[in-house]
Amino acid sequence: MVEICGFLARTGISGVDLQKKLDVSSGLLSNYKAGKANPSYSMLLKLLQEGMTIEEMFGHEIWEQVKKQVALEQNSLNLSDEECRKIVEHGLSMLRRK
Repeated sequence: MVEICGFLARTGISGVDLQKKLDVSSGLLSNYKAGKANPSYSMLLKLLQEGMTIEEMFGHEIWEQVKKQVALEQNSLNLSDEECRKIVEHGLSMLRRK
């Protein structure tokens, strides 16, 4: 589940400001917060642009699993933009399985 509340608390951004920046309804943002809806890939990219961390996006457990998987696939610790994109895609696929 995307940690919208943790992200807002860490950054000091208000829910209303985030809603405006993401161009979403208050209902959709509330559903993200409550875990009733998962953001789309394009919405996750917007959240990254606003400063959300990958860990806030997918949770610590999933983030650790995804990092290990991507590192194994890439045999590297320095991640390119493409590798970061794969992290987001892996994280999304793991969220869908839950």
